[in-house]
Amino acid sequence: AAKNGHVDIVKRLINAGADVNKCTVDQTTALMLAAKNGHVDIVKRLINAGADVNKCTVDQTTALMLAAKNGH
Repeated sequence: AAKNGHVDIVKRLINAGADVNKCTVDQTTALMLAAKNGHVDIVKRLINAGADVNKCTVDQTTALMLAAKNGH
């Protein structure tokens, strides 16, 4: 949902208590996917819900780095 910009789904997941810091196998988080794809509204929601802005992927990439690398 975060990757594809589905704000309503992200909002519902947060309200249902989803772990905003849950990672994929390569340590990517919803925050990283939203930042990488320029979904600022979702980035804000995730941060407000407690997403860790300093969390890194296995190759030491942060959400901020992904956003910058992709022109956001």
